[in-house]
Amino acid sequence: MKQDEDIPPEEHEKWNLDREREADALEDYKKVERVIGMREDDEGDVEYLVKCMVFIAESLPLADVL
Repeated sequence: MKQDEDIPPEEHEKWNLDREREADALEDYKKVERVIGMREDDEGDVEYLVKCMVFIAESLPLADVL
């Protein structure tokens, strides 16, 4: 949302707060709660199975979550 004279400052601030909340939710989703398991792949690299923090994606499109 660009700064538009037709948009009240309150709406612009609400939009900014919503975007910030969504960005924070995505960052929380990237945090690992615990490591459940690990294994070595065929090339010798270690792969981890992790449990991520839970968050509610009420308004996030699926593409943003993945």
